[in-house]
This record gives sequence, C-alpha cells and structure tokens, in this order.
Amino acid sequence: MPEPTRESILARVRDAGVVGSGGGGFPTHVKLEARVEVVIANGAECEPLVRVDQQEMAERPGELLRGLRLAMLATGARRGVVALKAKYHAAVERLTETIRRQRLDDLVSLHRLENFYPAGDEFVLVREVLGRTIPEFGLPLDVGAVVSNVSTLLDVAAAVDQGRPVTHRLVTVTGAVREPSTFRVPLGTPLADLVAAAGGATEPRSRWIVGGPMMGALAADEAQPVIKTTSAVLVLPERHPVVQRRLRDAKRQLHLTRAACLKCMLCTEVCPRNLLGHRLYPDRLMRSLAAGVTEDLEAFVGSYLCSECGLCAAYGCVMNLDPAYMNRALKAKLAAAGVPRPAPATRPERVFGPLRRVP
Repeated sequence: MPEPTRESILARVRDAGVVGSGGGGFPTHVKLEARVEVVIANGAECEPLVRVDQQEMAERPGELLRGLRLAMLATGARRGVVALKAKYHAAVERLTETIRRQRLDDLVSLHRLENFYPAGDEFVLVREVLGRTIPEFGLPLDVGAVVSNVSTLLDVAAAVDQGRPVTHRLVTVTGAVREPSTFRVPLGTPLADLVAAAGGATEPRSRWIVGGPMMGALAADEAQPVIKTTSAVLVLPERHPVVQRRLRDAKRQLHLTRAACLKCMLCTEVCPRNLLGHRLYPDRLMRSLAAGVTEDLEAFVGSYLCSECGLCAAYGCVMNLDPAYMNRALKAKLAAAGVPRPAPATRPERVFGPLRRVP
C-alpha cells in the first residue's frame, strides 16, 4: 500500500484533533506543515515522577516509529531521532530491536540522554541532540527541526492509519497515594476517579498537582477533567513545600521578593535559557521588583523567554523565592498591556559550553 501524501497526513492529523500532548497543546498539523531536516521524538519525560512516555516507548515502539515516519513524510525530513534517557532500559531495548527489524537504521536513530532536568525542554533537547542553539524567541524550525512528544506521535499514527481521533491518554498518578500507577483513561475522566483507582490519597489533607512537581499547577477541584495535555496527577500533603509555593498569591510573592531577595544571581546561574545564550536574567528581574523600579526593560521583556521550568525556585534560590512565578505573572501583565513578544533573533546572543545537568 502506498504511503499517504503530505496533504493527506496533515488533513487526517487535523481532523483527529491531535495536539502537542507534552503540555503545549499546539495543533500538530500546523507544526507538521514546516519543512525541516530532522524530526525529533521527545521521549525525555521532562518532569520527575512521570512515567507516561517511557511506558509508551517500551510497550508501543512500532506505533511510535510509524508516527515518527509519518511526521518525516509530512515535513520532508530525511532524518528521525528518538531522544530518551539512557536509563529507560526497556524502551531503549525495544526501540533498538524494532528499528533493526524494520530496517530503519538509515532513517531513524536513538539519542540516549543523561538523567538531568530539564532534558525534555525542546530548546535544551535540540542543543543536546543536534548541537544547535535555537535563537531567543525562536522555534526548533529555525534550526531545521521539528520536536514532537512521543504520545503526540502515537496519536499521529492512529489518526493517519486508522482515522482514530484523540479520545484517550495515559496518565501517571503518584505521590501520596496507596498504589502509584499509570492508567489509560478517556478524556474527561475526573481526577478524583484516577486518584481512587490508585488506592486513594494517604494524607487526609492533600492537594493535587496536575503535571509534575516542577511545572505542574494545582488542580482547581477533584472534578477537574483529564484533557489532551494531562500527563500526571501528583498527590501531596498540603504542607509540602511544592504545594505551599503554589498557594502564594501574587501579593505575597512580591512581598517575599522585596523582603528576602539576596541578589545572589543563583537563579540566573541555573536558568537553562540563560545558559543557552538567551537574554533571560531572573536575578535582574527579582532585583528590580525588590527595589520597585522598572528601568531594566531588557530584564522585563526577557521574561517572555522563560519556559517556567522552575529550576530557579526549586534548585537555585536559597531563600525559597519563586522567580519563575514572577516571570509568569510579568508575562501576563506585559501581554495585557499590549507589550509584544519580540521577533525571533537571527542568531544566539551568546554561545556557552555544555549545559548544567541538574539531577
């Protein structure tokens, strides 16, 4: 049977409602309209404790490689790479065998990543896999690549080959539950049903985070539904620092910044985007907010560059402040005020050596 045309692939992916399931939710058919050299399947599973992508790669390697090949056909890419952490031994073994059996060695390769955070950030991933630095405010497209999450590529394969829309997804339930598990559930499933299926919470006063401990958000309530970008439900005691940081409102965050920021620069020193040469300076932003001044326009507009990975808050700041929150809040204020996101740069502002690998 002949392969589907580029137009057919894009139409079927669009009609099936396939979006970036890694968290972005960007329509996949729009991403696949690009013309690039390489398609990277992102199997790094960026957030700690989440077990979705590694399970999918180990259990469905043939379907994943089919989705990757279809993405390559749509984009005209001559090379496909599955990027995953070397510690995912079962997934590495199954994918290696499937690539060999399907005789895809000349088209598809594995890139084994070290175990660090945020390996799954597409800017970091492109640097690791291709050795290319995406310019600030740019996209992987600017360096000849498309990056797509593993679960997204599985949805692409189902959409093109079976005409199947996106109706289910895999979700990890972990933390303070009796039986941490990963379930395949219909979209719309209440979070309460997932937690109950994992044996229920072990803490009487718990809060639920949708996503992982670094970038996840507090669930609005237990009836909140699973959507296409839901990868995990993390149940934690209400007193846990990960929860408490998310319970602070904007006024409290600003008060703590003004009272406690040491101007030590550790937030900037661990920032992955700054280390890629982007002009994102969390320390300068925090210093300006603490002083109540707005003269450092570069630092304020640079907040648009923040990926909100949370390293500055969880790993960098010794005073338990949250520069990522302040960047997120500032981005919203800039957008509301009509301050545009700058156009992509034509080249990196600075080029550094290897990135720091936060365990």
